Amino acid sequence: MYARARKLHEAGRLKEALPLYRTLVKLQPDSSLYFNSLGNALQDLNQLEEAATAYTQAIHLDPSNASGHNNLGNTLKRNGRYAEAIQHYETALSLQPHYPQALNNLACTLKDLGQLSAALDTLRKAIELDPNYFNAHLNLARFLKDTQEWQAALTEYRRALELRPGHYLVHKELGDLYMDMEQWEEAHAVYRQAALLSPEKPEIHNRVGHVLEAMGQTKEAAASFLLTTQLDPENALAYVNLGRTLLVQQKLNAAIEAYETALKYDPGNQKIQLQLRRARSRQIKSWHFPMLADQARNEGYRQAIEKAVNPESHVLDIGTGTGLLSLMAARAGAKKVTGIEMLKPLAQIATEIVERNGYADRIQVIAKKSTQLVIGKDLARQADLIVSEIMDNGVLGEGVLPTIRHALEHLATPQARVIPKAVTLIGQLVQFPALRPAYPVKEICGFDLSPINRFRDPTRLHTIDLKAEDYRPLCDPCEIYHLDFLSLPPRPHPDHPHRHQIQIQGTTTGEIHALVVWFHLHLDDEITLSTGPGGELRHWRQVSRFFEQEKLIIAPDQPVWLHVEQMIDGLTTISCHCSQTLHLGVRQI
Repeated sequence: MYARARKLHEAGRLKEALPLYRTLVKLQPDSSLYFNSLGNALQDLNQLEEAATAYTQAIHLDPSNASGHNNLGNTLKRNGRYAEAIQHYETALSLQPHYPQALNNLACTLKDLGQLSAALDTLRKAIELDPNYFNAHLNLARFLKDTQEWQAALTEYRRALELRPGHYLVHKELGDLYMDMEQWEEAHAVYRQAALLSPEKPEIHNRVGHVLEAMGQTKEAAASFLLTTQLDPENALAYVNLGRTLLVQQKLNAAIEAYETALKYDPGNQKIQLQLRRARSRQIKSWHFPMLADQARNEGYRQAIEKAVNPESHVLDIGTGTGLLSLMAARAGAKKVTGIEMLKPLAQIATEIVERNGYADRIQVIAKKSTQLVIGKDLARQADLIVSEIMDNGVLGEGVLPTIRHALEHLATPQARVIPKAVTLIGQLVQFPALRPAYPVKEICGFDLSPINRFRDPTRLHTIDLKAEDYRPLCDPCEIYHLDFLSLPPRPHPDHPHRHQIQIQGTTTGEIHALVVWFHLHLDDEITLSTGPGGELRHWRQVSRFFEQEKLIIAPDQPVWLHVEQMIDGLTTISCHCSQTLHLGVRQI
């Protein structure tokens, strides 16, 4: 019976072995061997109190049984009774001084008590007794790693691998050590070997992903993290790792999906919540938030919309964003409001906001470009009022002209109104003493840094807040052009642009550094708001374009000419004297 019990025990069939051991101790209650074996089975089944009782009886029957004291020490250690465990290990060693297993167990207990130096000495004694004792080498490697004695730890891990070349855990821990040492290639090689030994373990594929990420192999890292999630589908951290590497690859939607899955399995994790929000923030431009806080903009649009809407109105809100202007139109009494938002995530949020505010019966949000809409398919009928706010700091950069043209031609009634009604672009020639050295870069602190200009786009408009800058105006603000959205000029052809000239009279003498531009937004015939310095609007800023040519002089008796060309809808160029070209808002149709 004992042989049968041992065979089952060694095969891991503990629940079958346990009744046999119990029968044996009943049949031979004076057998220390049987009680010791019963204790081993109970300990392996984590039935620690019963295991301790069995070992105690084994020791009672044979006080010289060193193995019994060692085993009881292990059980007491697992129960957190460290002082008693140490007593039994020491008793075992007094009975059997050449007992490396007891020394190894004593060392682990000493480490748990924070006595690391004594633990290291004890392990070294165990290895002196048995140089091929695998567990002692492995524990010594771990302890040395904890003390950051990395080279010594490497030696012990390598020795452990010599003793057991196919041991998964040693490969994994050695890889961890290489990671701590930032030896990525070595860590990768060891982790890969561990993955070959135990390909079913998700933790090792997660580690492979980390080291590949550290090596800059983001695509391969993502593949390892994906495999981790497949092997462990509820591992929230693996989804976080996957999301991070997908984000680096600009796979935004997939990254967000990974973070959402992570949050599904760990819903209270604030770090995951933050990472998900950061990923989602990339789906829309950050200017949406300060735009919503622009009270003058909000109030101006509200007043204009309320004046324009009647109970039969069908309002088309192009670029609805959060749906704020659509909500204003619905609250003002519009019969039907259609909000158009080409960004699908933002359209989904707008739909949620509309439902939250109780206007889902009158507001429909469509996730498309307005130029893709078809009457009879997307819209039941043409719109009576077009509302939009698709202007950047330079007016034209978000494609307001082609968008409004298309809407008036294809989506609106002939009598439709537009908010805003018009826009006037204002410009002023200025000096920027503090900014000029960088536009273009020449000499800085006595060094020639001009090669950096290769990375600067000379046509780029720079957002600026004149109130915060040291500048000198060289002329009065002047109108560059005026656009009435209900009476837009014919669509220009690239080969035949619209042209006009503006003579600028200087108010003082000086060298022209840049043209600063802002605009007046005419929401209707009565409501006008400005993005200029001192203007009502806070969301928009001014933009500047620096002229590269030096010695562009203006004076009260020496005016300059601005040559304005509108080449295509959304692309306007302005030249000042000597053909210095200024691009204002580039967007092709």
